[in-house]
Amino acid sequence: HDPSASWELGLDLAARTGELIYVTDREDLPPPPRYRHAAFGVPRANVGIVSARRVPRGDDERVYVDLMAWAESPQPCTVVLEVVTDAGEREIVRKEVSVAPGRALHLAWTVPAGRVPLRLRLSEDALALDNEALLLPEPARVVPVHVALTEADAAALRITHALHALPDVQIVERSEAARLRVATRVGAVPPGGVELLVHAPGEGRDDWIGPFLLERTRVLGGDEGKPLLAGLSLEGVVWGAGRGALRGLPLVLAGEQALLSEERVGTGIRLHANLDPLRSNLASSPDWPIFMANLVETIRGRMPGPPRRNVRLGAELAFRFEGSPEAAAAHVLKGPAGGARPATGWRYLTWEARRVGLHTLRVGETVVARYAVQFVDLEESDLREASALDAPAEEEANASATSPSARLASRGAFEGRILALLLLLAVLADWWVLGRKS
Repeated sequence: HDPSASWELGLDLAARTGELIYVTDREDLPPPPRYRHAAFGVPRANVGIVSARRVPRGDDERVYVDLMAWAESPQPCTVVLEVVTDAGEREIVRKEVSVAPGRALHLAWTVPAGRVPLRLRLSEDALALDNEALLLPEPARVVPVHVALTEADAAALRITHALHALPDVQIVERSEAARLRVATRVGAVPPGGVELLVHAPGEGRDDWIGPFLLERTRVLGGDEGKPLLAGLSLEGVVWGAGRGALRGLPLVLAGEQALLSEERVGTGIRLHANLDPLRSNLASSPDWPIFMANLVETIRGRMPGPPRRNVRLGAELAFRFEGSPEAAAAHVLKGPAGGARPATGWRYLTWEARRVGLHTLRVGETVVARYAVQFVDLEESDLREASALDAPAEEEANASATSPSARLASRGAFEGRILALLLLLAVLADWWVLGRKS
């Protein structure tokens, strides 16, 4: 990776007195002057895990793994899949493979579903860090939906068909148990959830055929995640709407008429859809299933708990929390090396994944979530260009003139002179124009 930011930081910290040593395993990225360049690399062949995941499939799970080899010839490798329990590890798969350089080797196994961690291991080679991946079962994040539409509106919107086509969605009878409520009349917005209110206010009706103005970058509630209208075009849609105003922030407009808006209600959101389903073809267009899928995924991301349990090193460990700031502050993350880190945020708690292995989120001694952090970095797994070198630092006189900091300072001075010249020219031009007028 580009080490320029680290070099600049070193120069700033050392000022003019410190000794600077850049320690690496390659000689093809020489540091700026004032740095001693110490490389301790040896070129080696290496096989690493570049992707590992477990996917539920009925009563079983499917485990997928991709391997790559950084070498001049095919590399033999032993792949082991084991179950990790408090009593120890139990091997369930062992396979001998040959990994050809230049392309990924795809492997997959079907195993019984379970809640215990699985670990993938490769036989020992030059780099141990990319030879192992811990896999936790992803949380079941089923979105409960309550439909309170008239029979005619439900049929026109094909709402049941649209919901059944989405994974991990359950239609519930009780409105209080729902995270998404689809209705024609205002009701109780689910805490932390969404009410999709389909109604056409006012007496008059208009049939809009576009062009429509869509707020494509808006994420529902201003949270993290995918924009609600991502992938929508509304091309070919006839949108029958009322002539009344909508509450909240407009998301879709036809001219000055709002067709969809977002209103915050407590911790939840009410979406006002200015839509007459009987006069519209929205439900039969390709945009309707996309909209419903985006809406359900947005609600899923707002549900309490961890959005993902398996993340890569350097990525974000997250936990959606529905409680007070004081209660959120009690959450601490413990890593595989020990120590505790408090959360950043309140409703959306985050930590940086700094170490490979198992992390636990705790409140006191209670474990509320677990995370598995994997190492995947194709640049670091490639050891073919590793080399050794010990180059002394340049003299201070040469370094001060050619260091990145000196170059930045010189460029800043040059830009300052240009700006001063432009300012002087502007003053002279102003004086000349005023003189001609007088």
